Amino acid sequence: MREVEGSLRRLQTDYLDLYQVHGWIATRPWKRPCEHSTTWCGTGKCANIGLSNLMSWQAATAVMLQERLGLEKYVTAQMYYSLVGREVEYEFQSFAEYHHIGILVWSPLAGGFLAGKYSRNNPAPAGTRFAEAGQFVPFDKEKGYGIVDALKGVAQRHDASPAV
Repeated sequence: MREVEGSLRRLQTDYLDLYQVHGWIATRPWKRPCEHSTTWCGTGKCANIGLSNLMSWQAATAVMLQERLGLEKYVTAQMYYSLVGREVEYEFQSFAEYHHIGILVWSPLAGGFLAGKYSRNNPAPAGTRFAEAGQFVPFDKEKGYGIVDALKGVAQRHDASPAV
């Protein structure tokens, strides 16, 4: 609740449109974040709640708890998704559709990799986020270079950059 209050203060508002619960802590019961989220919505501190970066089984556990305990339901799932990271399509998308949970995408350019700046012959230079932080979104780099090559071809035909 302290963090929600801090966000409200920094944003200079009375409520949040959306509060995203990030991550899964294996050593703590998921019931607590579900209950807290319901409390925030019940007091008018936030209008909607969402989850972020959970595997399907984790999200299913959370939704089951929400249903069983009559708690506020997640309306969004913030998930990594890009042309080199399409795993969300395999299982999570159908889960989200079934439970009427919208998907919010983060890092659609795979940390800048898909912007076309990097290639096999021109890797990320030292000092850039991609080089320094490492590959914070996992994908097969060799396959990724093939995708970037295809993006560059499409972009060139449309007089655009690969990121557009």
